[in-house]
Amino acid sequence: MKKLLKFLLAMLVAVVIIVGVLFGIHSYNSSRFAVPGANPRDKSSYETSQSISPIEGTYLNGFHFLPTEKRHQGVVITFGGSEGSPSYDRAKQLWEQGYEVYALFFFGQPNQQESLAEVPLEFFGEVTALIPEGPITVIGASKGAELTANLAARGAKIDNIVLFTPSEYTYEGLAFGQQEKSSFTQDGEPVPFLPFRNSEVGPSLKMLADMALGLPIRYREIYSSMPERADNTEAARIPIENFHGQGLLFADDQDAMWPGDIAATNLAERNPGLEAHVYPGAGHMFSEDITTFGPSWEKMLGGTVEDNRTAKQDSDRILLDKLSQWHPAS
Repeated sequence: MKKLLKFLLAMLVAVVIIVGVLFGIHSYNSSRFAVPGANPRDKSSYETSQSISPIEGTYLNGFHFLPTEKRHQGVVITFGGSEGSPSYDRAKQLWEQGYEVYALFFFGQPNQQESLAEVPLEFFGEVTALIPEGPITVIGASKGAELTANLAARGAKIDNIVLFTPSEYTYEGLAFGQQEKSSFTQDGEPVPFLPFRNSEVGPSLKMLADMALGLPIRYREIYSSMPERADNTEAARIPIENFHGQGLLFADDQDAMWPGDIAATNLAERNPGLEAHVYPGAGHMFSEDITTFGPSWEKMLGGTVEDNRTAKQDSDRILLDKLSQWHPAS
């Protein structure tokens, strides 16, 4: 009996040591690979002025950019991705070009869903109620592109869309540790989605191991395996053919986050009003200097510094040219 107790005590000590070591490794790596800068969900961290004002409604939350001299008809709306930003920098870039812009959060604020799950598509009606006339263009990046595609395909008042590193499916929401939830709802019902449990075992185990160690995670293989393994793939496919406006799709063939390049190509094939641009050698994030995202960018986002810069510059050129056509001089 004493030998058994000693063995159990030794096992308990070993477990405590292992847990302590893992916790230490996780803490070290989390700090080492953290993205520099303020929390993108912290609304107070963004600059405001007489021309850039915070706005809030029932679910609506973000910023209104109103240029002193509005040079283009209508309004542009921007959404960020799973980081939770309102794509403030994109909105500011367009505001400086004379566009009126709404930069919006779609989760993570006090009046919104805490996590990116079950975001009600109806909230977009609050936005369009603020726009009396003129064309509406919505720009979304990553999960914000998934949101934008769903809005456009499911009847929202949108004339044009711009999707950066898009998705052709609705995926499970990012509310880890809870029951499976769709990223979005419509009329109180979950939009059909692909659940993470349908991903391949190997990539999923690798993801869990990286999470435990606090390492940056490459998600592409997980997202790529889900459509072929799910039994509701067609239901989860975003019905982009229902959108009757125009659009631009930007993606990169080294996207480490998810298969945005495949999605952009497939979306454009299913809707002739969409124009796809896929950049070789670039990753999930378009940036003049991708290294500003910290040391995790290579694994989590992909591509090279130069190719990401080229994608940023060329997509900006195409975007501004197309916006000037969609939003003529006022």
